[in-house]
Parts: sequence; structure tokens; C-alpha cells
Amino acid sequence: LPFGQRLQGVKRLAAYGWQLNAVALLQTGLPFTVTNAASRSNTGGTDRPNVLCNGNYGGGGTVARWFNISCYAYQPLYTAGNLGFDTLTGPGLTTLDLSVFKDFPLKERAQLQFRAESFNLTNTPNFSLPVSTFGTASFGTINSTGNNLPRNIQLALKLTF
Repeated sequence: LPFGQRLQGVKRLAAYGWQLNAVALLQTGLPFTVTNAASRSNTGGTDRPNVLCNGNYGGGGTVARWFNISCYAYQPLYTAGNLGFDTLTGPGLTTLDLSVFKDFPLKERAQLQFRAESFNLTNTPNFSLPVSTFGTASFGTINSTGNNLPRNIQLALKLTF
């Protein structure tokens, strides 16, 4: 980091030579498909309902209602629904990892490194896909988190020689 270059003595030792590292992960959500709770097309597998309007909320909804559930209706028996594949998008993923390092020279070939590292610094929750089975009580809700790591901060000293 560009500060402390003109300091002398202990002040220079404390303020000069810090290294800052950051890794930010910003990922859009995964696509998913609404399916019927029970097959209505008599094909033996899962099928998709009819779509009446665009079920997406701009940028996603809330955990209690991620998409517009009133946009879906059962198709007539023994017919295929008109809903396409992967028409909705789930919640995105956001994390920020940050670290600060400082090397302190000890002897000719030895140095001590102070490390402060933080993972998921903002402690942002990352949610799983919503329940996409039409006809269930939790249809359209998000009821779990994905690969969610809590904020983790660690301090370390590393001696190299």
C-alpha cells in the first residue's frame, strides 16, 4: 500500500510495506424449471404446467416469494404444458475475501510475516434455488442456503528463514 514511505524508525516499521489482497465473487443465479407435483401428461415422468405470464420478478423476489406463483396453471389432462425449460433464474452468489500482510525483517535471511485474513467478510447469505414444484405448499419459496460459509477471520504469524 502506498503510504509510510517517508517515515523513519518505528513509525516506518509499523506503517510501511503492507500488502492488501481481495477476491470478490459475484455470480448470477442458476436457471431452473417449474414442474408439476404430479404428472398430468401421462408420460410417466415429470412434466411442466402452463404459463400464463412472465413469472420473473425483476432481479428476483424475496425469500418468501422468489417468483410470481400466480403465473402458473395446470395444463389439461393428457397434454403437455406450454412452459419452456429453464425459464426462471435463482438467486445469485456473492462473497468477498480480504487479506492484509506485512513482512517484518528480523535478520539477514529471516523475516516474520503478520497475516490477517477474512473469508466472506460481508457475511452475505447465499440461498439455494426456490421450491419449483407446482402444487406444493412451499411453491416459490426459498427454504435453505447454498454453499454458505459464515464470516471467518484469522490472524497468523509466519516465520521464514
